[in-house]
Amino acid sequence: MRRAFIFFCFSVVVFCFASQAHAIEINDPWSSSSSEKNLCDIWNIILNDGFAGTSQDLFEAYGVGTGSESDDWQWFETNGGITMEIRYAGYGQSFGYQAADGTQTMLFENITAGWHDDTETFQTPEGTTFAWFERWNSPAGTGYWYSDTTLNRDGNDHFVAFEVPVALFPEDYPTDEKHRLFMLAFEDLSMGDRDYNDLVVLVNAVAPAPVPEPATMILLGIGLVGLAGLRRRYIK
Repeated sequence: MRRAFIFFCFSVVVFCFASQAHAIEINDPWSSSSSEKNLCDIWNIILNDGFAGTSQDLFEAYGVGTGSESDDWQWFETNGGITMEIRYAGYGQSFGYQAADGTQTMLFENITAGWHDDTETFQTPEGTTFAWFERWNSPAGTGYWYSDTTLNRDGNDHFVAFEVPVALFPEDYPTDEKHRLFMLAFEDLSMGDRDYNDLVVLVNAVAPAPVPEPATMILLGIGLVGLAGLRRRYIK
């Protein structure tokens, strides 16, 4: 029993450290004369909003996963069909989602650089949770970045998500939980500029899948240890 309790305490400590927040840093273009739009500019253009501040300010205001990056990687359908809008791309790429079993579904292929207004409606199998992915194309080859950082070959977080206030679209998105609207954004081949403006997508009728809180895991662990102790006493 004592060994089991020590092992449990060690596991809880490891879990808590593994669950610590990973601060997201979002930069605006290095130069004010740059023709490249920053993420806040893109937000204001596609949403007809007037948010004032930097892209980092925007993330602090509306970003999903500001407490922990694990809060934004896994998603699920909420209303019997997902509407996806490709709005901006920095270079040629494709976009889709990957289920927990590794099955990939491509939603948009051969997205060209520039502004877009392409819409796709799809439905995931009941009970499916998934990670978004961006498949990038470059002269150096092809690869994937995922909303799930653990799937990225470089171990970096190439994905951020923002919850869009549905009040900006009172006619299109009723103010209920089933019609939550998000802006998804990916970072490109390198993490050098961290501008997260290389693929921007709007998506509704989805939500981030809940991640077990450390306190919940601790209570569960205590319960399991207690049951193990009762079983041992019963056997004796």
